[in-house]
Amino acid sequence: MKHQANIYLENWKSEIEQNLVESNAFCMAVFSTKGELLLANQGMQSLFSDEPVQSFINPTLNQLIIHPEEEPLVFDGLITLGSKTKETNTSIRAKVFRKHEQLLVVGEVDVAQLAHYNKLMVQLNAEVNKLQHELIKEKKTLEITLKQLHELNATKDKFFSIIAHDLKNPFFSIMGFSKILLEKYEQLEAGKTKAYLKAIDESANQAYELLENLLTWAQSQRGHIEFNPDFFELKHLIDRNIRFLKETAEKKKISIESLVVENQKVYADQNMLNTIVRNLLANAIKFTYPGGQITINLISHSDYHEISVSDTGMGMSPETVSKLFKASTKSTVAGTQNERGTGLGLLICKEFVERHGGSIRAESETNIGSTFYFTLPFSHKRK
Repeated sequence: MKHQANIYLENWKSEIEQNLVESNAFCMAVFSTKGELLLANQGMQSLFSDEPVQSFINPTLNQLIIHPEEEPLVFDGLITLGSKTKETNTSIRAKVFRKHEQLLVVGEVDVAQLAHYNKLMVQLNAEVNKLQHELIKEKKTLEITLKQLHELNATKDKFFSIIAHDLKNPFFSIMGFSKILLEKYEQLEAGKTKAYLKAIDESANQAYELLENLLTWAQSQRGHIEFNPDFFELKHLIDRNIRFLKETAEKKKISIESLVVENQKVYADQNMLNTIVRNLLANAIKFTYPGGQITINLISHSDYHEISVSDTGMGMSPETVSKLFKASTKSTVAGTQNERGTGLGLLICKEFVERHGGSIRAESETNIGSTFYFTLPFSHKRK
């Protein structure tokens, strides 16, 4: 029977040899008794570490070479292959034969161990995926935190810049003109005295307006401003602010027209909305040429109101518009009569509009004018 099997095997010798060499399931290697690798099929090569001889962990290749057995079969059992530095290695169920100063290692991977390793790999992949998701989440959190820190740092720099420069300038004017009046009051003509007093008054108003904005902004940054929205007529609030700034507008012969009619109610915090409208109106007066026009309007959309303040002033370039509402950039310029500004009013407007769940933007064209739009949602989502 054995002789007959040899005849059959001889008939398929080349096909069997070729498939054994290319097999991944079947492992085969031939070593010299000096420890040199002479031949290894794909299955065995996939189990080797960098050095084939060092890949035999238990038993080692040297232990197999010096095996005292005189029979051709020198080993029958599990051989562990891999690397001592690896956490997981592979075992094959193998037989080792010795003949003509050569060792033949033949075997197959332990199916049970493969299943175990496969289970470990699935668990490892799950852990890696979980870790990746956590890292992505942490990265996003870190990016948000860094952005907030950058904004806080820019806010701090803006605050100190205003205190160091913009807030001092009005007081320099007040102190300078006051000194002239005290020292030369009796020698000054009535016209000169009135001009100096007017300059002092304007500087005092400028300082008061800036200080009021600074305090409002500081309170807002610290979260100390209460938010109490309610329904009320917008026209009354608009008219009140027009009256408040009427004298300033008349000095430049600027007319202010409100297209907001009776019974147009909005849902907002009156104090915050009052600050928004006053700042936008004051800005419009500052940057409108004498004899110009300012228009306030309200358009109701499906789920929000859009309020606009338009002027026929000096306008802005696209670059300047892009820098508005940012504490990190200095985008302010002098008004049409060299009025000073800090950009702080627009930062407060943005802060208060966003507290209402709305947004603010500006459209402008140089020497044509600007329009500032802000929205107030019907159904407020507090931020």
